[in-house]
Amino acid sequence: MKKIPMLIGLLMLISVDVFGCWSGCRDPMLPSDLSNSSTQKFNEFESKTQAKIEEINNIFAEAFVDSENSNLKELNILSSLKQNQVLNNSQIEFLLKQLNSLQNNINTLEAY
Repeated sequence: MKKIPMLIGLLMLISVDVFGCWSGCRDPMLPSDLSNSSTQKFNEFESKTQAKIEEINNIFAEAFVDSENSNLKELNILSSLKQNQVLNNSQIEFLLKQLNSLQNNINTLEAY
């Protein structure tokens, strides 16, 4: 009884080797080719990623410059508005002084 399973096992080992399932036939270049292909794909992906990052950085840089220019324009506008407000206040003050002076003269003339 023990000889039959041993014989079957031995025949399986011989037949596997004969039919080439475990015959040692390998493609020795396959791992190297896969490695090179994977490295090439990774490098392509990395270069595309770097290009996109540079593109995004350029967009941010342009937006930053545009924002700074807009801020400078707004600052100039606010500065000129402040100057106009100061001038208007000084004109109003001058006109009020003149009005007071005229009213004082009128009051003086009416008193005589």
